[in-house]
Amino acid sequence: MATSLMLTSMVWAQAYGQTIPGITGLAGYVSSPADMDGNYHLTVSGNRAYVAGYLDDGLTVLSIANPSTPTVLGTIKDSRLDGPKGVQVAGDIAFVACNSYDGLTAVNVSDPSRLTVVGTISDSSLLNGADHVTLAGDYAYVTAYFGDTLVVISIADPSNLTMVGSISNSNFDGARGVKVVGDLAFVTATNGDALTVVNISDPTNPTVTGTVQDGTVLNGGEGLDIVGSYAYVASTIGGWFGVVDISDPSNPAVVTGITDSGNTPNRLNRPREVQVVGDFAFVTASTFDGLTVVNISDPTYPFIVASISGEQLDGAHGLSIVGNLAYVSAYSTDALAVVDISDPLNLTIEGFAQESKGLEGVQNFVVAGSYAFATGKYSVTALNLADPSNPTIAGVVTDSSLLNGASDIAVAGGHAFVASSDYDGVVAVNITDTTSLAIVGSITDTRLNGAKSLKIVGDLAYVAARNDDALTVVNI
Repeated sequence: MATSLMLTSMVWAQAYGQTIPGITGLAGYVSSPADMDGNYHLTVSGNRAYVAGYLDDGLTVLSIANPSTPTVLGTIKDSRLDGPKGVQVAGDIAFVACNSYDGLTAVNVSDPSRLTVVGTISDSSLLNGADHVTLAGDYAYVTAYFGDTLVVISIADPSNLTMVGSISNSNFDGARGVKVVGDLAFVTATNGDALTVVNISDPTNPTVTGTVQDGTVLNGGEGLDIVGSYAYVASTIGGWFGVVDISDPSNPAVVTGITDSGNTPNRLNRPREVQVVGDFAFVTASTFDGLTVVNISDPTYPFIVASISGEQLDGAHGLSIVGNLAYVSAYSTDALAVVDISDPLNLTIEGFAQESKGLEGVQNFVVAGSYAFATGKYSVTALNLADPSNPTIAGVVTDSSLLNGASDIAVAGGHAFVASSDYDGVVAVNITDTTSLAIVGSITDTRLNGAKSLKIVGDLAYVAARNDDALTVVNI
């Protein structure tokens, strides 16, 4: 087959690429396709963990029946899950706040091997930069980081999500964390350095009850937990763990806060999420790459008592505690780590599930014979599927220019053809020797601007150019 590619013709159309689901992975450092690229948040329900993969626009479900060996049950990747951040589960439905989609997406998770989107709602204004989500009854409460808004959405019918109320003002600048207790919602604002209390007794008309701002303790407020008369806040930018008295919701007041910036390592370096269990608050810290334990037996005098960090917690972000186990999503490692917290003073890693670094940022794949060919970050990878239970990497070819934004892939003869969205073109890779993949041809053109998806029929490749709103035909 010829490897010099030629632009044959072009049809202007509203043609967009489609997302092809990835392959699920196994625990540990076993090579497997990326399913949790850029983990932000997670939630645990029963014996399953649900992880939002921000960088691969996906939701992954893992079995944690055996916490020492969490395993992937299924993954869904969909344009309606663009930039997923917060995730919560109610019954058979996972509700995902999607930052880049500017909305909330409902996913049926009753069969993890066949995850399906059943409902969505998007609003580029009120839900601009949807971030966290929490559920209470028939409602989802979603913060919008760029919209500076708290939005109330009816989830009574997951197939017909409906916005019923919203509130926005300067107190919600960079709205992020949200917790609901009774008729009150508590919202942190990363840019506003604030914690705001909202009355939601009438979900259609949420109103501000009280606000506290503090440029130090609440600097970059993000994660929070509410226990009794106190709110515990993880302030990302300032690196503080703050305690706020909320006994009078109309007049919340900062009680105290602690930082660890004077120590090496800084165990509160970029704190993200916080969850309280008994006399301890557990805090993920993404730049510390770990989980930190704060004694809050006296809320007016919190102090750090233990921590754990390392590669398995690289970019520690999301947190969900069930019993004696803390489940942590590691953004930089694209992993789920399970930490034994039965002794808060002696944390240990109980289990770990990670995608393969050899397939970092995997986008799409195609199976040909006993091999799968996957596009990744500047790369095409060949996987040997002779033993489907243990796929292994046979070969990789990388090119930061030609394969920049490698997206869709198709195989014809002894070649794989790749649509590269940032290269604005199509690249031909010789795959006859899977251990020695080689780029043998390429074409770039303004009419392939944002090349995202392609299909091959005979000697022609039909390419959807997302940025050019076009369907372009390439002679291969």
